[in-house]
Amino acid sequence: MKESPTSLRVCLFGHFSVECNDHIVTGLESRRLQEVFSYLLLNRHRRCSRELLASLFWEESSTEQSKRNLRQVLWQLQTALQAEKAEDSECILCVTADWIQINQNAPLWLDVDFFEQVWDETKHIPGKHLNPSQAQLLRDATILHSERLLLD
Repeated sequence: MKESPTSLRVCLFGHFSVECNDHIVTGLESRRLQEVFSYLLLNRHRRCSRELLASLFWEESSTEQSKRNLRQVLWQLQTALQAEKAEDSECILCVTADWIQINQNAPLWLDVDFFEQVWDETKHIPGKHLNPSQAQLLRDATILHSERLLLD
């Protein structure tokens, strides 16, 4: 996931935030919507079944009601994200009748992804062998990680 001028910038460390072109994306204020979107982002490398999501987030509801709730949250999420999407860019969500997944080709920067990439690139390099660029990346990643994931 690479950042581009029209990409969404999503932060899950600290307080949930989504920005596009340096302004906050509106329509994502619902706690349940944030939870579903965060779950999809944290599981961005795999498809998530609608049934699993519905039962996970609305376990106290009937199957029919939980599926209806999921449809409503997905509609709200897609509406908010569509409002920010450039006409020629790809959608953030891939949605079918059975599953949902974050589009790996969509213009999206995710703080968790950045942290994981920096860790993967530097975890086997002793500190004294880091070049200045790698050291700076680790400092940047450490600043992100100084906040807990998804604060209330």
